Amino acid sequence: EALKIDNSVRVQLEPSLPTSGTLDITVDGYTHKIDLAQADLDSNGLTPEELVSVINARFQGQDVRAELASESGNDYLVLFSPRGLTIEASGGVLVGGTASSVSRGGSGPSNQVLARRTAANQNETDFFGLLEDLSDAMRSGDITGISDSLLPKIDAFTDNLFKVRGRVGALQLRYETSRKRLQQNDVSLQELQSKISDTDLAEAITRFQMAQSVYQASLATIARIIQPTLVDFLS
Repeated sequence: EALKIDNSVRVQLEPSLPTSGTLDITVDGYTHKIDLAQADLDSNGLTPEELVSVINARFQGQDVRAELASESGNDYLVLFSPRGLTIEASGGVLVGGTASSVSRGGSGPSNQVLARRTAANQNETDFFGLLEDLSDAMRSGDITGISDSLLPKIDAFTDNLFKVRGRVGALQLRYETSRKRLQQNDVSLQELQSKISDTDLAEAITRFQMAQSVYQASLATIARIIQPTLVDFLS
């Protein structure tokens, strides 16, 4: 499990989704409008699955991705940005009308945001949120919570970090080995190309003609040595 910052927006959907109006999704300050009438693909009433499908089709999995989560019989729309962009959503399909991620500072693709510590999976916790919990526990003097809950989680994240660093180190070593091998092959190819391109054409033709003359002379000599006999004709 990789270290990550959860930048999701998780909001409950209305039990009966309207088929008119829009769902406005604002990504890093730019608003995209999802027409709910067009999202109702079969004209039999808008379903949460259709809404998620239309959102993903609009963004093509780039700036925003949508998922559907269910809890206690209620449907939740989960929006998150693979690029770490801030997200705001508003519209009649949402309980409460609006939802947004909370910025940790900065703007643009490098902005780190946190809405809740859970996305579609309620059991995942982001590392920075865990550090915030540790800070709160230290301020309140919650020694038991720190030792029994927070420190084991931090140890787990640290172990995972070491595993990831180990994999990165192995990949880097493979890269360096491949790079050196390719450099050696490049030198060998350059030497071979140099030998071919730097050949003196006149000298090469002369050497070829000399070799051809030697070959023909050898054939003539062999023909004189091996003379046909009467036995050859009888056979």
